Amino acid sequence: MKKCIIHNYTYAGLVNVFRRRELLKVYELWKCKDCGATRAGYRTYKTTSPLEGLLDEIDNEFEKWVILICDKNVDTEIYRVKPSDKIKHNCTGGVLELIVDEQYKLKNMNGVEIPGHVSILLEEASPGFIDLTESPPKIVKSKI
Repeated sequence: MKKCIIHNYTYAGLVNVFRRRELLKVYELWKCKDCGATRAGYRTYKTTSPLEGLLDEIDNEFEKWVILICDKNVDTEIYRVKPSDKIKHNCTGGVLELIVDEQYKLKNMNGVEIPGHVSILLEEASPGFIDLTESPPKIVKSKI
């Protein structure tokens, strides 16, 4: 991947997260036109600045942004991950240690999907929305 000194980011899309009609979060994705680096951010109803929720950039071909949907917390989180990374997820009833598989899915340490948890790449869901009202959550990608 070619690297830039200064990235030329363009807006690449967003994913809105709803519970019924309530907008909980908006995940945003930017891509550099020159080198393909990505940057993600998220906003909530508490966000007051465009820099709040802005996450580090990814300028390599191995890392990606993954959204974890947790039925138990009725919420979502975003992680910067690559295959075999381990992350800790605060879930109702304790902390879950998860591992990232080759398809960027978050699973338990035995490589098994965890009931009530769904992971999706931000770039695969964008532009689109996630409805947390349904179980499993409804993930809709716009056809734009």
